[in-house]
Amino acid sequence: MRIRVLLVAALPALLALTGCSGDDGGHAAEARTTSGSSASASASPSASTPAPVRLPGGKDDLDVEASSHLSPEGFAPDLQLDLQYSGIVGWTSVHRGADAFDLGLPADKGDGPLVAVAFVVPPQASAAEALAAVRDSAHRAGAQVRDITGPFGDLGAGAGVDLVGGEGQVVTSSEGGIALDAVQGGRLQVFATDQGGSPLVIAVFAPETGAWPQVKDVMAGLSGAVTFAE
Repeated sequence: MRIRVLLVAALPALLALTGCSGDDGGHAAEARTTSGSSASASASPSASTPAPVRLPGGKDDLDVEASSHLSPEGFAPDLQLDLQYSGIVGWTSVHRGADAFDLGLPADKGDGPLVAVAFVVPPQASAAEALAAVRDSAHRAGAQVRDITGPFGDLGAGAGVDLVGGEGQVVTSSEGGIALDAVQGGRLQVFATDQGGSPLVIAVFAPETGAWPQVKDVMAGLSGAVTFAE
């Protein structure tokens, strides 16, 4: 991935994208979860939300505070990320552009990510076309592919594709800022929706399939923190 290099190599902080495994070993996710009453309070929709700050464009490593953010300038559909409601701290980003941006969490051990999440404007004209292209690319890459329902239903992005293993590019943004590969030993789930005539793809990647139970916890927290900006 153009970002694939950033993801895997430059990622003491983040990204590399691509069922379920027995041991959910939730240590990494638990270590990043805000504790006790503060997590409950931050998750409350009635809590006051600070004015969001737009993520700066760039390809540098960025620590992203667990507060309110907007997607980078020019990204459409415009997203608001109220990360204080995710119940998770330690977010990072390595790529932020008008066609794609990412968020990620580092793994407990090593320099790679636990999970990387890419928000992508696809080259296709609709969410349905984008998911069809992902399926076709995943089959060519030799991945195990199945249709799924995921946690982003509040965005209209409940339908998705699950990819395990394989080797080759399966997702790319409209301007090529981010491209994501299926990789051996990894797992990628891709969801898509349309908003205001603009398709949005959300790709969630774990380089280690065994970490997927932790990744599911992260997705559950993040999904409630992302909305379309007003």
